[in-house]
Amino acid sequence: MVGGWRITTPEGSERLEPKLVTATELDGPYDLILLTVKAGCLEAALQDLKPAVGPRTAIVPFLNGIDHLDVIDTQFPSAVLGAVVKVAAQLTPDGAITVSAPGVSLEIGELDGGHTTRLRDTAAALDVAGFDVQVSDRILTSMWHKWVFIATTTTITRLAQGTIGDVAAVSGGKGFADAVLAEAAAVSGAAGHPLPDPTPPRWRCRPP
Repeated sequence: MVGGWRITTPEGSERLEPKLVTATELDGPYDLILLTVKAGCLEAALQDLKPAVGPRTAIVPFLNGIDHLDVIDTQFPSAVLGAVVKVAAQLTPDGAITVSAPGVSLEIGELDGGHTTRLRDTAAALDVAGFDVQVSDRILTSMWHKWVFIATTTTITRLAQGTIGDVAAVSGGKGFADAVLAEAAAVSGAAGHPLPDPTPPRWRCRPP
């Protein structure tokens, strides 16, 4: 990461130079680990993390979906917290991270809904300028509902080869979108996390 991270937001730009170590340089347990890999890299990342995880380590994964919770728990029992991140950002070709809208938020919680000391400490550590941090006693529900949003919007835009607006503008488009949402909502409901109403969460989405 030569030159650090360049981050551009609606409020301005900044350059960050984080202190980095490789997997071979991890020399003891950390209090908090933010896991930010794609699902296909999860297993390898967990192997790299082993020296950094101790009995009091909290792992907060910023991955979409649900399955990664079981994968992490298999390697590090009881270490993982649930998390939902909402941010409109992308990596530009020149290597900058561009946040295109305000309102970055992070919701975290114990998987069993408990209010623990490590949860409070983690929330305090992550409560920094620019982030709205919330502690939830229903974090699995929030994770499932984000999955419904992603599964619905991705299926609609990929199958239709257009944006949500393009789909809504054509005959039958709304019916198609409603059917996709109903299918995803049924899966979430069957898992014990029904949507509170028939409309999807109002999260900002970008076209493919």
